[in-house]
Amino acid sequence: MGRRSFYNGSSSGEVRRYFGLTQEALSEYLGLSRATLANVEAGRRFMSGQALSYLRPLRQLVPDGWYPPYPPPTEPPPAAPDAKMLRARIAECQHLARQLRWELQGVHMRLVVARHWQQALPALLAAEPLAPSSEDLARLPLMRDWLRYHGARAAAELDGYAAAEYHLRVARAEALETEAAALRRLLPEAPPAP
Repeated sequence: MGRRSFYNGSSSGEVRRYFGLTQEALSEYLGLSRATLANVEAGRRFMSGQALSYLRPLRQLVPDGWYPPYPPPTEPPPAAPDAKMLRARIAECQHLARQLRWELQGVHMRLVVARHWQQALPALLAAEPLAPSSEDLARLPLMRDWLRYHGARAAAELDGYAAAEYHLRVARAEALETEAAALRRLLPEAPPAP
């Protein structure tokens, strides 16, 4: 294993990933603040000589070319997952997905109502009382303000928040459903009935 350069934060980042450390844990070992280590890893600061001397022995244990998403093929496969834990997580994913799908109905209804307001508001604002009394004429500005207020609320729903909320919930529900399906594939097959 050759010598490595310690001038940037990539070494500390590799050490953290290899040993499963947080920035806080490694910075404590190196005698740095977490913010300093974050700045070193972001390339905004250099690590002190003393911190480098503490990091060097850890860094030398990290194999060349090691990267966390792809473990070396020499490592044994992980143990078979516990079926009970898998079933519990599947049930949790399904429950959360059903809850999100149920909440989607409310968000969808808010969007439908907002569209109704958007379509009806111009006609409502232009409408005049059929046989206006003096009381009706006095209330007309208040009624139009009320209509504008509710029309603005509806426009705000359509301008993004509710639509974004809707799509985020759909994405979360789909992710949970995908996770449950992937976990079901990990479950051991049940033995055939006698």
